[in-house]
Amino acid sequence: MEAIVSTLASGSAGNSLYVAVGETRVLVDIGIAMRKLERDLAALDTRADSLSAVLVTHEHADHVRGLAAFRDRHPHVPVLASAGTCDALTRQGLLEVCRPALRSGTDTAIGSLRVSAFSVSHDAREPFGFRIHADGFALCVITDLGVAAAHVAQAALGCRVLVVEANHDEDMLWSGRYPQHLKRRIASPRGHLSNRQAAALVAAAASNRLQHVVLAHLSEENNDAQRAVDEVAPVLRAQRGATLTVAPGRRAGEPLRFTLDAVSFHVEPGADGPTQLTLFD
Repeated sequence: MEAIVSTLASGSAGNSLYVAVGETRVLVDIGIAMRKLERDLAALDTRADSLSAVLVTHEHADHVRGLAAFRDRHPHVPVLASAGTCDALTRQGLLEVCRPALRSGTDTAIGSLRVSAFSVSHDAREPFGFRIHADGFALCVITDLGVAAAHVAQAALGCRVLVVEANHDEDMLWSGRYPQHLKRRIASPRGHLSNRQAAALVAAAASNRLQHVVLAHLSEENNDAQRAVDEVAPVLRAQRGATLTVAPGRRAGEPLRFTLDAVSFHVEPGADGPTQLTLFD
């Protein structure tokens, strides 16, 4: 059985992540237009109407921009989120109802997958991160949070893949052109993780099973891929065979393909250690 992980978009312009294990296929967020979603799914040999579920991290527009159109076309596909997020989406007119609501610390079965939701610190109603796991495979999605509490790193332990927010470089943020109130919001405990904080989270969550880290939700204004990699890469050099990529902002990334007993790609050791770094513009 194969597992596939692919970012379809990652950043303030829109976010969506595709995860498939066998015949079970889920999206985490739909912050992109239906035309792009359908095109990206077709490249993965998947149709939108064949999805097993959509998981929603929170109600901000860059994570749900395409949700209403998706629900109009595919009302049979379950949309799963926290009770707070469901209520916020209903109030926004994006969703009539989503039941059962996901609860932090409780596993939900979706086909061959189990989804464990956990709370994160962000300025939304009831935002979640997700650990998505099956026999021999686990992925953790940790984006849109201002601080990584101990339970967040705990949720990521033992995962093969971490999708972790590295939103901003602190120097770029504070010296940049954003107004002060927005800078304070981004840097607050209910904002977004910096490169430095992302590195600390990866260090806390790393285990001998970790094989791939995807840096996600990079700011187009306050970060760049090389700065994010320079901050996180040293943490991974102790993890032999772990690879590091940066999710493209507005286009789909190259899909990562795994078997449930081994990774289906190989890592080429570099001069500075075993970590393979792949940058996307």
